[in-house]
Amino acid sequence: MQDETEIPEEKGKKVRKTRTKYASNPFLHDVVARLGDKRVAVTFKPNLVEIDNDTGEMTPIPGQITKLISADRESFIKLYTAQVDAFFDLTKPGRSLLKYLIWLHQQDANKHLFYLHPDQVQESGMVIGKTTWYDGLAELQERKIIAASTLPHMYFLNPAVFFNGDRTRFVVEVRKQKDQASLEA
Repeated sequence: MQDETEIPEEKGKKVRKTRTKYASNPFLHDVVARLGDKRVAVTFKPNLVEIDNDTGEMTPIPGQITKLISADRESFIKLYTAQVDAFFDLTKPGRSLLKYLIWLHQQDANKHLFYLHPDQVQESGMVIGKTTWYDGLAELQERKIIAASTLPHMYFLNPAVFFNGDRTRFVVEVRKQKDQASLEA
């Protein structure tokens, strides 16, 4: 049962836009807002918990904010690259090579071992200089996005980053640090 009523607010002779007013807190239920082609969901679930697989310890998670973005193929690549960049804090060489690797992976999405050499980039229509290429290669290895094979110029792609699907979820968890006094106790 919803307990909302629409009441026009009057100010002088002009009537403002009708706003919904509530008799009780509407945020105790899931809230979804549409922002263009994005959907933002704010959920409050007091019984939601995270379970540590090693210890079995349960930590309550009272709420979460999620954003769903629908995108065509080209926009998806741009959005995905931007999200991976944000998670791994990539530099320009890392981003450039990542974009190329996403393109390369789309040519054969079931494959996770690729020959990577700067001379082959032209086939993608991208331009990546040799210094940028090798700096990006080193960075993506350091960030565990790719791993060198024992074969020359062959690299494994991390299947958690490069996947054969049409959706992915990036989760950022924000935790408040414990007070110094409680850590010393």
